[in-house]
Amino acid sequence: MIGCSLLWHGGMSPALAQDSVAESVILPVEKRSPEVRISEHAQTVLTISPDVIAPFTGHPLLMEELDGRQTGRVLVGLNGEIMFGQFSEFIAEDVPFSESGSYVLFRPDREITDPLTGEPLALTAQFLGLARPTHTDELETFVVTQGEREIGIGDRLVAWEAQSPLQAIEPAVPSVSVDAYVASTLSAVSGAGSYSVVIISGGENIGIHTGDLLTVRSPERQLLLTERDHLPIRTTSACNASTSALLNSSARIIDCAERIPSQRELAGRSSEIIPLPPTDSGEVVVFRVFDRVSFALIRKASRAIAVGDWVGHDDS
Repeated sequence: MIGCSLLWHGGMSPALAQDSVAESVILPVEKRSPEVRISEHAQTVLTISPDVIAPFTGHPLLMEELDGRQTGRVLVGLNGEIMFGQFSEFIAEDVPFSESGSYVLFRPDREITDPLTGEPLALTAQFLGLARPTHTDELETFVVTQGEREIGIGDRLVAWEAQSPLQAIEPAVPSVSVDAYVASTLSAVSGAGSYSVVIISGGENIGIHTGDLLTVRSPERQLLLTERDHLPIRTTSACNASTSALLNSSARIIDCAERIPSQRELAGRSSEIIPLPPTDSGEVVVFRVFDRVSFALIRKASRAIAVGDWVGHDDS
């Protein structure tokens, strides 16, 4: 057997030279058997930064925010244009003084009504951009510093006021029941999808708060199922052509504004009406609340969300 020794250059190892006993640590030993154990962990609160949500929310405005404030009127582009955009110059009149030196360009947009009762709830204002005055002694001229949409004759100007910065949103299920409906999908025509903004028919008046997570549910709908005989296209000579008919089925969902055919009208047409039950179709998070309406961002959607869809939370 070959021996092995540990040498240190210049003599014996300093560790071995010390005339002391090395300290040892005894670790506790715990014997465990298979069983269910529950560990408590602090749940992280989901927070949406204003920088994340801002690109999707746009600039929601209601005319009630501008009531009582003096506004100016766009007359024409500096070179006679009737429509213009960013960096364009234009002439305006009756423009109020602005401490910030900037102005908001807007136009009255559309009336928001309750989908169930038709009651007017609010009037939206379309944000067009920002402008600042240019130096001139003869005319009230302005330049568009931020253009969101085309600006035209008759659009309005109001002094821009510094607003408090957007606060982070903490989405949470509301503690009370909420019962409202989608009142507008804004620019969406056939329905709104994920990360689109909708207006719902409820606000502070029914206890909605910023950050509320609400369920979207499609109402009960009617499916019109039709079956009819369809003769195939003749691809051979008349003598060999098939005379058997093919069964052609079609189906479509009847629009809310469309009259549902009566059973008498459907008689003899191989058609029937099939009711479709209400289904959950998405989830929205409220980011701005007014007295009777709220703006919400669609967090997720399994189908196009339309005006008349139920929005809320059942606390039962």
